[in-house]
Amino acid sequence: MDYALKDQIQKLLLKTKEDKINWKQVNQNSIRWITQTDGTNYVVTLQTTLTGIIINGKQENQYILTIQNNNGEMILQLQSNKQINSEYTNLLDDLFEIAIAKTKEESVNIFNKLLDDI
Repeated sequence: MDYALKDQIQKLLLKTKEDKINWKQVNQNSIRWITQTDGTNYVVTLQTTLTGIIINGKQENQYILTIQNNNGEMILQLQSNKQINSEYTNLLDDLFEIAIAKTKEESVNIFNKLLDDI
């Protein structure tokens, strides 16, 4: 895999930490960011699943990062776990955890606003 991709994932993580990316939680295992560039919509999805592999008493996660355009064309698909593309696993783990935390924070804010408007 291209090491420029590692830099891009690090930048994605940084932009997420800076609240510049509006991730939405699709379900407990998936987050999604929809954005537009040059008139084309792109959907960035990060999914996690358990691999079934247990290391030090903990099941290891697997991540799948995809980018698709509005026509459904696959621009990127990256699978990462401790055996495949392992150099990305920690970055994707951090990205998923931070994005999930931010979506939960947003959910609490929306819920509070709904209650305040009653």
